[in-house]
Amino acid sequence: MARGISMHVGVNFTSVSTTPLLGCVNDAMEMALIAEEHGFEGREVIANSQATFSYVTNKIKDAATRLSAGDIFFFTFSGHGSYMPDEDFDETDYRDETLVLHDLMLSDDVLARDLWPRFAAGVRILMVSDSCFSGTVSQRIAPPKSDRNEENAGVETRRIADDRDTRIPKVRSGMLKMIPNEDRLRHLARNKDLYEKMFRDLPEKPVVTATVLLFAACEDSDTTADGFPNSVFTQTVLDVVRRRSPPTSYTQLRTDVAALLVSTQVPQLTVFGPDAVAFEAQGPFTT
Repeated sequence: MARGISMHVGVNFTSVSTTPLLGCVNDAMEMALIAEEHGFEGREVIANSQATFSYVTNKIKDAATRLSAGDIFFFTFSGHGSYMPDEDFDETDYRDETLVLHDLMLSDDVLARDLWPRFAAGVRILMVSDSCFSGTVSQRIAPPKSDRNEENAGVETRRIADDRDTRIPKVRSGMLKMIPNEDRLRHLARNKDLYEKMFRDLPEKPVVTATVLLFAACEDSDTTADGFPNSVFTQTVLDVVRRRSPPTSYTQLRTDVAALLVSTQVPQLTVFGPDAVAFEAQGPFTT
């Protein structure tokens, strides 16, 4: 039987910014309940000051040591999303998307080059990110086949098409889950040496043998709103999965959530790895 471990991070208050949020810790608690309903073990909720860069990354590393082929790691984040300059030029928008933890930002490069490569082949990593600029925050998208090296051979990336043009624009309301630009620039300046060392220490050519599925609140260039008791995206996910007839695949989950969101944002579903098609077709949040 597959083993499932889950970890749920909610950050209403961060030292990176003076702008607080309201619903993020509640989001983490609700996602932990979803994990409990689906038989996940070790369902840890990490909130506010506990959600430091060191604590969160060490917990992910620990989960990697406990899971083997066929198992699943369920990781959720709710909080501010931000970005920093792209140091290795792997992003088409020239910036690395980040999750804003209590003390530091956790970038997509750290996830893709340090954390996800620690998981064994055949492990499924399910990430749900309720944050701004989150469309590809879990990983870097593989280059076109003609440009792939041996590390990318046999790896498939699937990203559901953006249906923005087919939807009726709606007015977005609520506090956006992004830190003010002046806070972002101030934080990056104060921690310039730390982030530069962090990037230099990342593995040069990591190989991710697990399959990673990200369900994100919005595109890399877009925003999502806070709310109370829950953030807008998380509340919509909860409404969909707790229907009498819940979605039977992640593709359907994404479609149903997009249809209910009262905004112009488009939730993103990205799957990366050797078992991308099979993972995408599984029942949402099942082990």
